[in-house]
Amino acid sequence: MMADSSGRQELFDDDVRRAYSEIRRLWLFSVAPLVVTIVTFIALLASNSVDTSSQYILVLYEATRLLVPLQVAALVAPWNIGHIMKLCSYWVGYRASVSRYRNNGSSTISDEQGTITSHLFFASPMTALMALWHACKPTESSMRSLWLLRYFPGGPRSELGEYLTLTTSFLSVVAFSHILFAGLVTLLAALTSMQTHEIITPVQVPMQHFGRILPDTCLDTKGMSDGMHYSCGVEPVTGGFFLANSTESIRTVNNASSLNQVLYESERQIALLAPKDLDGALDYTAKTLGVRTKCSSKGKECRLRVSSNSDTRVVHSCPPDESAGDDSLAVNEAWAGNVIVVPGGTPNPFNYWIWGVVDKTETDLPSDSEVIKLMGGAISILLDCTVNVYNVTYSVQNGTILPEKLMTSMADDAPAYVVADPLALNFAQNQLYERLRLAAVTSHNTSELASAMSVFVSEMAIAYLAGRFEPLQNEEESARKAVQVARLPLALVCITIALGVILALQATCFFLIAIGLVRKDPNTVVERDRLTLEARVLGDYKAEIIAELERVEGPSEDEYDIYHGLFKCGEGGHGWIRYISHCDRFCNDGGAGKDDYC
Repeated sequence: MMADSSGRQELFDDDVRRAYSEIRRLWLFSVAPLVVTIVTFIALLASNSVDTSSQYILVLYEATRLLVPLQVAALVAPWNIGHIMKLCSYWVGYRASVSRYRNNGSSTISDEQGTITSHLFFASPMTALMALWHACKPTESSMRSLWLLRYFPGGPRSELGEYLTLTTSFLSVVAFSHILFAGLVTLLAALTSMQTHEIITPVQVPMQHFGRILPDTCLDTKGMSDGMHYSCGVEPVTGGFFLANSTESIRTVNNASSLNQVLYESERQIALLAPKDLDGALDYTAKTLGVRTKCSSKGKECRLRVSSNSDTRVVHSCPPDESAGDDSLAVNEAWAGNVIVVPGGTPNPFNYWIWGVVDKTETDLPSDSEVIKLMGGAISILLDCTVNVYNVTYSVQNGTILPEKLMTSMADDAPAYVVADPLALNFAQNQLYERLRLAAVTSHNTSELASAMSVFVSEMAIAYLAGRFEPLQNEEESARKAVQVARLPLALVCITIALGVILALQATCFFLIAIGLVRKDPNTVVERDRLTLEARVLGDYKAEIIAELERVEGPSEDEYDIYHGLFKCGEGGHGWIRYISHCDRFCNDGGAGKDDYC
């Protein structure tokens, strides 16, 4: 009998070891694909993410390649249902073991419960889902209690035990969560799109010189020629002055320069000098000089009117040295301009008066009280413009000045004189007069005309200085590069990843439960094996072999080895090859019951 006990214990230990091995295998097959694919996906997101907002995450990766790990996980998910169901079978085995113990060795599992259980835990995933569907169908009693269940497809099923009802409920949640994961991945793939995104990379040391600065020689005290002071903006010649470095200035005025251009920031109403053709591939911050002009009509205040002595002359009542410089203007003279600096004050700001006669035009201005209508349909306009000169720090992003980053401070006297001199010497007279004529045609009132002239005076004043400026190194630089990125809905990405992690934890929980149940009650393995399809087909095959071998008096150790071999061969399970010799020995040596089992 010691050999009998030893053989039983060895068989029992083999079953437990086999169960542990299978539990670990099922857990590994359930968790490893999910963990590997989700970690790969997260790694791709982390290493290639270029921008994240509250709604989307932009990833520098092709959408079709980025989602491959999740798509693989979605394909594996249905197979994981079968693995987790098999892990859950150890709970059913444990409950069956407890039930058998309480009922003195009798099983309380009905035929239908056994069939459902065997399909749930030992079939393919699709068969398991079909069995799960059958287990979840309502019973006749539930249909009677709830009228709407009568419309449930298919006939009712018989009652299930409490433990199997609880088990199928858990498995329903498992199946739904895995199918939901596959659906979320499919939805994520459908909502992911490719778009163009610009990556901005700051440059540690700025390399470009897009700023503009006046040379140190321009910051000295004004010179004097023929009793007149002058700045570096002009240079003296016999009998007058000419524009300093006029070639580049004239090119800039006519927008023909390859080095400079005038930009106007409409929100702050400042014209500034910048490099030609701002490169959208480079964002930068630089310093330059800016001019802001505010013009207003003075026709009514200065009593602008036709001369009483001649209908071809226009006069006003403001002091000439404090206004346009002249007190009368002939129609054929067309233009007068004058720069006024407050005596004893600073030249920043200064006033620039514009007085012009515009020939016959199709305009609404003659009806304006600030405008004087002359013979032949001509009109006369008198404007007073306040000019401010600023030191400007501006930022360009994607080829556009950012108003919110435009910083200004009043410039010193020297730059203000440099801006004022070309205007005082009427170098811009022709351009300003043509713009005045255009403004008179396009404006509906003098307020619109004054606004248009404010912009143009600022642009002309800074353009005529282009030849005097020197390049200045940028304050900041950032390289801009347009790339194709995948745009993923952030919320959906987080939900999908979270659900994948939950599925992995879910499988781990079932793994720990199965291990714990086997350790708590090793008979769990035996009861679980009774529910397999093979055991149900073979019936009590294993029990009959045991009974037949025990009927032999004085069984030897070899006979128990033969028993193990027969059991393994009859079970068709793992390790049958190592026992095939025992099967042959039992049959060939005429062991008890050989006619029934060989």
